Amino acid sequence: MCTGSMRHIRRYVNDPALRPLLEALVATAGPSLVSQLAGPLTWVSPLAEQNYAEFCDDNFLRACGLGEDACDQLRSFWPAGGPCWDALATVPLQGGSRGVLLVEAKAHLGELKEKDATGATGASLTQIETSLREAAGALGASTGGAGWHRTYYQVCNRLAHLYFLNVKVGVPTWLAWLFIVDAPEWEDRACAGLWARRFAEVLFAVGLPSSFPLRDRIAVVFAPAAPETPTHAVP
Repeated sequence: MCTGSMRHIRRYVNDPALRPLLEALVATAGPSLVSQLAGPLTWVSPLAEQNYAEFCDDNFLRACGLGEDACDQLRSFWPAGGPCWDALATVPLQGGSRGVLLVEAKAHLGELKEKDATGATGASLTQIETSLREAAGALGASTGGAGWHRTYYQVCNRLAHLYFLNVKVGVPTWLAWLFIVDAPEWEDRACAGLWARRFAEVLFAVGLPSSFPLRDRIAVVFAPAAPETPTHAVP
C-alpha cells in the first residue's frame, strides 16, 4: 500500500473516474496547454499495467516518445540520477506534433522543503551546477542559479528540465505541479490557498519573479485528495 503523493497520483492517472478530473484541472491551470491541445492526453506513467513504474534519465524521454538525439542531449545537460517523474503524458498538438507533460505531485508541506540539496559530487556536481546556472539565467532568476543545487533543489532541477526540453530539445513541454488539497493522511496537509502561497514563496526564494520565461508552461494544480476506495483495483 503506497501513501502520500504517490497514492494520489496513481489513483488519478489509473482510475477512469478520476482521470478526467485531473486532465480538466491541468487544462484549467495551464491555458497555454489547452490552447494548443488537439486531443486527449496519453498517460505513459505511472500505469497499473507497468507496475506503476516511474521514469528518469533516458527512460523518461523514451517513454514520452523522444529519440536518441534527445537522450544524447540530456546526457550532456544532466548526469545520471536525474529527476524521477511522478507522472508523464504525451500531448497531441495542433499541426500534428506531440508535446510532453511532466507532473510533480505533492501531498503535504514536508514535500516542499527548503533544505533540499543534491547529493552529487565531483564531475556530476559540476555538470548540475553548470546546467542550473544556464537554466536560471534563461528563466531570468535574480540569483543567477547560485545555490540552486543546495536549496529547493527538487524544484530547481524540475525547472531546469522544463527549460531543457523546451529550449535545448525544442519540444513543447509543460510542467504541472499537482498539489493535493487537505490530504487526510498528513498532519501538515494544506488547503489550496496555503499551497499557492507556499509555492509562490519558493519561486521567490530561488530568484524568480511573478512573470518569467516559460511561466506559461507551468500549471499549478490543486486537486482534492483521491478517495480511499478506487473504482478499480489500484493500491
